[in-house]
Amino acid sequence: MKLKLNIGCGPHPLPGYQNIDLYHSAADVKAPADKLPYKDNSVIEILAEHLIEHLTFYEFNKAMAEWHRVLKSGGVLTLECPDLLGLCKQFVNGNEYQRYTTHNGQWPLIAHFYGHQRGGNAGEILGQVHKSGYTEEHLRFVLEGLGYTDIQFVPPHKATPGSPVLRVTCKKK
Repeated sequence: MKLKLNIGCGPHPLPGYQNIDLYHSAADVKAPADKLPYKDNSVIEILAEHLIEHLTFYEFNKAMAEWHRVLKSGGVLTLECPDLLGLCKQFVNGNEYQRYTTHNGQWPLIAHFYGHQRGGNAGEILGQVHKSGYTEEHLRFVLEGLGYTDIQFVPPHKATPGSPVLRVTCKKK
């Protein structure tokens, strides 16, 4: 079996993946992103869409080490998250209505920085808080430092229209 993980699936599990989440019952496996119940070099793909911004920088570093541990050589890692630099530019250039009420008819800019902070219970609400932010340069630095290759920034899959989002794919050596 070719094991593929969708880490931080939330209420939207994907077919063909082991869906992992700490808070949502839709997940196949309830586990934190930095403590996966899989053997070393056992996974061919990891997908983490809009997860890393919900981790502290310390948790992010632990999760990146854990994901590197479980990925096979040649395995693919895909990350998607808000583009901190792009959001900062929009925030500076926006007005108060765009910053705190709505931006282009979508979430206010502030929600992209700190998360929408909604949920069915206290755990889900806490899970929606953004605790960190990333730029293309920083993600590239981290991925190169871990030895990932073929690092490519590609169009995002889960982006609110008009909101800057980064999506990067890479392979483990």
